[in-house]
Amino acid sequence: ASPGLGPVVTLFFLHLSGVLAAGMLSALGNAEGTRLFYALLAWLAPLALAFQHHVLSRPPRFYERVVFQLALAAAGVLCLPTLFFPTEQLITQPWFATWQLCVRLGCVACFLAGLFLQVAAYRQAQPTMRWRIRICVSGTVCAFFPLIFLSLAPHALGAPLYLPYAASAPWLLICPIIYGYALAQRRLPRADAIFSRATVYALLVLLVLAAYPLVTTLKHAALPTDNVLAHVLIDVVVLLLVVPLYQNVRHLANWIWYASDMSYTSVVHQLSTTLALTLDRPTLVRLLTSELPDALHLTHGLLYVRADETSLALIGAPRHAEQGLPGRILLRGVLAQTLIRQGRPLADRELRELLSPHGLAQEEVELLTEARAARWLPLLSQGALEGLLVLGPREGGDHFSVEDERIFQTIADQSAIAAHNVRLTHQMGEGQRELARLHQYVVRGREQEQRRLARELHDGAVQQVLGLSYRMAHMCKRLNEPHPCDQAWREAIESGLETTRWQLLGVADQLRNLMGELRPSGLDEFGLSVALQNYAAQLRREDPQAPEIVIDIGPKAYTLNEMYAICLFRVAQEGLRNAMRHGKARRVVVSLRWCDAELELWVTDDGRGFQVPDSLSSLSAAGHFGLVGIAERVNGLGGQLSISSWPGACTQMVARLPLRQADAPAAVTPIYLNGGR
Repeated sequence: ASPGLGPVVTLFFLHLSGVLAAGMLSALGNAEGTRLFYALLAWLAPLALAFQHHVLSRPPRFYERVVFQLALAAAGVLCLPTLFFPTEQLITQPWFATWQLCVRLGCVACFLAGLFLQVAAYRQAQPTMRWRIRICVSGTVCAFFPLIFLSLAPHALGAPLYLPYAASAPWLLICPIIYGYALAQRRLPRADAIFSRATVYALLVLLVLAAYPLVTTLKHAALPTDNVLAHVLIDVVVLLLVVPLYQNVRHLANWIWYASDMSYTSVVHQLSTTLALTLDRPTLVRLLTSELPDALHLTHGLLYVRADETSLALIGAPRHAEQGLPGRILLRGVLAQTLIRQGRPLADRELRELLSPHGLAQEEVELLTEARAARWLPLLSQGALEGLLVLGPREGGDHFSVEDERIFQTIADQSAIAAHNVRLTHQMGEGQRELARLHQYVVRGREQEQRRLARELHDGAVQQVLGLSYRMAHMCKRLNEPHPCDQAWREAIESGLETTRWQLLGVADQLRNLMGELRPSGLDEFGLSVALQNYAAQLRREDPQAPEIVIDIGPKAYTLNEMYAICLFRVAQEGLRNAMRHGKARRVVVSLRWCDAELELWVTDDGRGFQVPDSLSSLSAAGHFGLVGIAERVNGLGGQLSISSWPGACTQMVARLPLRQADAPAAVTPIYLNGGR
């Protein structure tokens, strides 16, 4: 069936207009108007049943056709007295009161049957049809409730109080307005908001009108008429009940129009309390992409959070949509900058109107295409975009209410704070894990260094000492043997002793080199400058192809305390080693710069460079423990190690150590060389 206004709807409203007109004539005492009123009222019952079924837009089922045919037959029978009897004779018949009651109760019965029909079809209906059923049922209740339950039924049953027909009949005008909007092909968000507020006030007035006769009857039956104070107290109690009644009616109206009975206070309080305690990403993802959409009856939710200083990363999305979504969104992109400038939740259509399609990046176009968003919530904390929450439409296509917009704004503010806290906690955890990894790598590096020293001692000095012991034993054996005291024997003994002496000197050199690795030579006696000069000379002795090494400590030399001196020496040592082994440099410059609050040791080479990783643990994972070790040394003194390099270019390694006031007397003491000042 077409969702537009059909013949059944048109006929029903025309017939209803006739009932209202005839009722007004009957109220004025017109005899023909009274007879016409009851005739039209008898046929209104089956027409109302057919009209309410028309809302379902489907062919009637068997039991529905049976009920409708029975309603038509009853209407035809009840209409016969108006055709054969004039009004004067009709009202004098002994069965007139019974017939009048049957006409009225038949209208009530068909009204209830139509409502039951729509409620029964609600569970099996599609989401869009559910919205139409809710609107039509609520409109029918608001329109017919005063006439049927406050006028017709009490009047027919002989109740002492009932609403006059002149006051209940105008409520029927609600029916064509609500049904016309519900059956229209297009919904308007602003119209939804207006109708939602009107529904609240209409339901509230109906409840007050229904409660007034009941309260009045109970007061007169239970209290004496002259007890004015008791009557006033009951009226005050009834007025105090209006406020909670209004809250519940508003929730009911939100459910009717938006399929949501969640209030601003309950949603915000529940989620805000949980968000305030959220410090991990899984909880944040669960709250914003699962619990929030479920609470607001949304189809889905997507969450991007700041990954670094340049982009947002996707951390939460439905499994069916995750594959088509971009993993990252640039913060400097058009989409992110537009959200930052607006600083509030935006509807999807509003955001697309603000964006220029020619300036969007590929990932932004993909997100706008695949997100299927209804609301875009920028998570702004102190002007910085901490994340982006993308919410899908409401289930069934229902529009968002003013209450929902308030919830979106508050949730965006609370989620921004939570995302900021989660990011800081994540960075702290990553830092702790990085330190743990670095510590493991340093320990592993030290173990490897100890094994290397042990191997060099075993394969070098120890083997040579053992060889010397064998040689000395052999010489002692020859000395104990009888031998001629001739010149050849004497020369052999002298040659053996000389060889032994040179081998001992070689062992001493090896041990001295190993000791230099454990403790820099000359550092304690002559300071950092001499120790670096000695180390550079040692490198040139060991490798004739070593690069040119320039030690630039400045016009003045400084004697640093033990911790600073050994730390700076190790930094320079590692820089020189890397420049020779990996960088293939031709020139290396080591310079010490004195600043106001810190010392800076620069090691610069003209080698081939390398790609600096994001973390030093990446180097240690590949077996390069040297940089990790010196970074730990520098950080242990409160300093900072920075490395600047790229493939095919030079490498700069800078160690900055703070000079605190407490360290000043023992940390740095100037000395002068060669009489210079």
